[in-house]
Amino acid sequence: MADLMIFQNRNRKNGKRLIRDLRGTFDFSDSEVLCMRSVDNIVEIFKVKKIFQFFHPDTIDPERKKPNMKSFVKKINKGTSNTIVARAYLQPYDIIDSAPIIRSINKDSIKSILKKGRDCLLDCENAYINFSSEHDKCISKIQKNNIGESELAILNFPSIENIDELSTSFLINAKRFIGIQIEIFNCFFNTNIEAPRTDKIIKWLKQNADNETDFIDNLQSIEEKIKEIIDLRNAQEHPSSKCRLIIEDFKLTDEDVISIPNWCINDSNQKSIKDDMRNIIGILLFLSEIIVINSVFAKLTDFPLPLKIEQKPIEKINPLCPVKYVLLLECSNNSSVEIGNQIGFVDKFDKV
Repeated sequence: MADLMIFQNRNRKNGKRLIRDLRGTFDFSDSEVLCMRSVDNIVEIFKVKKIFQFFHPDTIDPERKKPNMKSFVKKINKGTSNTIVARAYLQPYDIIDSAPIIRSINKDSIKSILKKGRDCLLDCENAYINFSSEHDKCISKIQKNNIGESELAILNFPSIENIDELSTSFLINAKRFIGIQIEIFNCFFNTNIEAPRTDKIIKWLKQNADNETDFIDNLQSIEEKIKEIIDLRNAQEHPSSKCRLIIEDFKLTDEDVISIPNWCINDSNQKSIKDDMRNIIGILLFLSEIIVINSVFAKLTDFPLPLKIEQKPIEKINPLCPVKYVLLLECSNNSSVEIGNQIGFVDKFDKV
């Protein structure tokens, strides 16, 4: 059993304790609580498949105008086993929390932005999952020839009913996530780069921190793909005769072949929507790691022992919390130890 204790009462009214200050517990006994994180005065309790967000009355009503305000808990059906939760939130949270970063950098502000980015990318993933589910159902119908085909017509032609809404949700949140990564960079380097211009980060680094060669090289390796993502959303958001996003559902070609849904700008470079969504999520995860890991190491304080980030081999990544990187402290005897709460690599995960 794992209980979350609520704060002790502080005030009374007419000799009675206020509801908002009563002590109590929430029971999360269905499976083990693996970790807890606090951002924006919200406590999050992480399990393998779920996140419980605990909202205290002082968070909801900080001016204490409502004496009977209750605490409440919201559930997110994503947990530590979700790649986005692990790599875009828990991993950078722990690295930032553990690393000795210079004092002028506000860790709490960056953690808050990380949470915003995590939720944004989860919205991308939800759009992808819903699209992929409908896509695969249509493919199954085609393969099983359950489309009512005759000599003259296809009576039950496959279609993704909400293709425009899912595509829009995905692209809005993808572009927004890129902008959030720019916010994180600005927090580390005290810059004011406009979102979502990753090319301007590269330009700034070349002009002001040309020794950050790995940072620059990593960003340049995905610069073209980041631009493609932004262009897709811009062509949808601000269409013109010269630049518009074309989203095509399943369609019948001249050769009587049913083609899968794709998108493109101005009929050029058509790509499978499902495949491109999956690839974009991977690129955005990589972008978040580039920004956080390189920024942390650019802003370390003087430390008596060297620090390093280690990428775990694929076979050692724990599926119950698939973080890729761990922060290590190198010791004098040629060994290294993990520092911070690197939950993706602790023994108890083998027993969950």
